Amino acid sequence: QALAQQVENAIASDIRVAGLPIVVRAADGEISLKGVVDTLIQKELVHSIAQGIQGVKRVTTVELIVKEENKD
Repeated sequence: QALAQQVENAIASDIRVAGLPIVVRAADGEISLKGVVDTLIQKELVHSIAQGIQGVKRVTTVELIVKEENKD
């Protein structure tokens, strides 16, 4: 879908989150993000990027997992 592709391109073009294993799905203006990010900041950033795309009504990140930080 065109909307999912736009979100994927926007994520891929942001150096802070480019290359992360994130799958984008789109349905009726709703974006679902699935995958793994390293930090909560990255999760919030990816959400913000997706939300900023024209035509996106809602972004769901329930399936976007944050890796647990190493606790020494």
